[in-house]
Amino acid sequence: MSGSPDFLQNIILQSASSRESIRKDAEALLRPYNTSSIYITSVSPGALNEGPYFLNMGRLHPAYRLYPDYAGAFIAPTVPIEDSYCYKPLDAAAYGETYPSSLTMAVPSRLYHPPTAERPFAGTRIGVKYIIDLCRLRTGASSRAYTQLLGPRTENAEFIQKLLELGFIVVGTLKTTQFADSEWPTCDYVDYHVPVNPRADGYQTTSSSSCGSAAAVASYEWLDFALGTHIIAREHSRSGYRSRPLWNATLTGRHKL
Repeated sequence: MSGSPDFLQNIILQSASSRESIRKDAEALLRPYNTSSIYITSVSPGALNEGPYFLNMGRLHPAYRLYPDYAGAFIAPTVPIEDSYCYKPLDAAAYGETYPSSLTMAVPSRLYHPPTAERPFAGTRIGVKYIIDLCRLRTGASSRAYTQLLGPRTENAEFIQKLLELGFIVVGTLKTTQFADSEWPTCDYVDYHVPVNPRADGYQTTSSSSCGSAAAVASYEWLDFALGTHIIAREHSRSGYRSRPLWNATLTGRHKL
């Protein structure tokens, strides 16, 4: 077996029963690989998908890769909580002077979410514009005062819930102009700074209210899609492509501004 000699130092086995044990002859086979600890987890069959995990306090936790939001496109990075389809903000900072003032985005491995017939988009990463409700998060519309006034939402926007049930993974909330109104950088941006447009010299405008959505998909290969809205201006004026569904569309959970 090639690779680091410490790769098999600690082994975790998935079992349907916590009463399982390791036979002595099996332990002897692992001795040449410097194995010092073997743990057996009791989980239901199939509950532990492929992917990287780490062990802490006797429990396995999924490992997230951290990226800097160097484009300033996001309001907050998000991670799921135990309640189904609800999120919490990630309160962590991994980048200092390398990317000053950048948020730290936590991105899960796609291996955790293999696509199925019921969830064909499992593992697909999206960002959500900051005027669309996410369960357990505030929808502040890029206004500090409005964010403090409005408490965390108790449910997802109707179309967000449908996306989550199809397997999409929300990695963060995206900047917008204040209340999705018309603002131009940098004079009109008061509470939050305008996102960076990666095009040309990096000082071109991101334009209009879905500025964070456009900057995110243009800047980050690890992000698959970003949700924006059509308020006044044209989405395609600041993005590579767009999809604008209208038939039987719902606005439930999107703040009317």
